[in-house]
Amino acid sequence: MGFDCSQPYDACVLGSAPDARGLNVGPIIPSGYDACGTTLDASNLCVPKANTYVCVCSPAYVRDVTVPYDNCLKPLDSCEKRICVHGQCVTAPDLLKSVCDCDDGYTGSKCDLPTGSWSQWSHWGACEPSCGPARHKRRQRLCLSEREGDCMGPMEEISRCESGLGCIQDVPVEEETWFEFMDWTNYVMIITLGYIGALAIFLSIFGLCRRYKAKNVEAGYRSKSSLRQLSYSTRGSGQSGGRRVRPSSESS
Repeated sequence: MGFDCSQPYDACVLGSAPDARGLNVGPIIPSGYDACGTTLDASNLCVPKANTYVCVCSPAYVRDVTVPYDNCLKPLDSCEKRICVHGQCVTAPDLLKSVCDCDDGYTGSKCDLPTGSWSQWSHWGACEPSCGPARHKRRQRLCLSEREGDCMGPMEEISRCESGLGCIQDVPVEEETWFEFMDWTNYVMIITLGYIGALAIFLSIFGLCRRYKAKNVEAGYRSKSSLRQLSYSTRGSGQSGGRRVRPSSESS
């Protein structure tokens, strides 16, 4: 190979072509780099051998058996080896992976397992909350299989509702808690003031009763003292009026 034939022949670069004498050296094939698809995938390799080459294909390519020379020209389709009983095989963009897209009613890696059936959807529930712009409604259905995981699809659906009337009062949680605390404080204050007021009234009535009783006792003492003085004065006047005066001896 080369102008002076000092370089060994490299089939990865030149391939096989008729020689100057018109004789073929094996089959006419393209260069090994082209046949091995190194331009299609950098992971494809060409390994030169004596007057030929060997292709080492990347995981994404395989040999195309329709051509008579070694190559890596056929993209690997992972769906060729995948069986989807009730569905279709879908290949990933890199051609290395594939999955089965199962028909309705079937599941599993091969779409060979029947799924459970669903009941009819329930009626839509009432829109929640009852006021405000962000409202929604729900409906449910039941899996009729013994195993809930056999049923494919959602168990519940949520739908938006039209905006409702504005709420009377949208109070944040912090303010609502504060208002509840204030209501409780006011309640305690009212009860306390009522208790203090009742106690004050009771003490006032009790004080009046004591003063009234004291006045009655004092009046009783005074009346008794007056009666005693009157009795003493009456007795004194009666004794002085009843005395007899003895005649003097001179008059006799």
